[in-house]
Amino acid sequence: MSRPAIRIAIADDEPFVRTALASLICRQPDMDLVGVTIDADGLLALVEKHLPDVVLTDLRMPGDVPQIIRSIDRMENAPAVIVFSAFDEVVALHASLEAGATAYILKELSPREILSTLRDHATWRAALLEAGSWTCIARRGAGAPSNPSPQARGSSS
Repeated sequence: MSRPAIRIAIADDEPFVRTALASLICRQPDMDLVGVTIDADGLLALVEKHLPDVVLTDLRMPGDVPQIIRSIDRMENAPAVIVFSAFDEVVALHASLEAGATAYILKELSPREILSTLRDHATWRAALLEAGSWTCIARRGAGAPSNPSPQARGSSS
């Protein structure tokens, strides 16, 4: 029995990044791109309308991204939110995780590492939803999965 495709939403204000990510995701047989947006407000509307499993969002784009992450985190069956940034900043990492993001990864990662992170967080979220634990963990700001991929920046390595 095959699993349903991982439903992914992208938010980034850089056209090249949006196009590259959309192209990468659309070529994956186990992923379904449900929408793309250019700002924080668009991200909230996209998530409410399409209910993705995973959100991949830039942190520095128009709108209050941490506040939108908090709003998403409070939703029933909230998606995993992965912050995708060009900046390796501890303050931004902590702010993202405190807002409810499950990972903070850098744009310098390879396509393979990005796809692995998306799959890891979708699998982690699905397992916790099945166990009835996702909402509780997501709302407590648990951060990255207990066995995060090496590129997830929620660890202290």
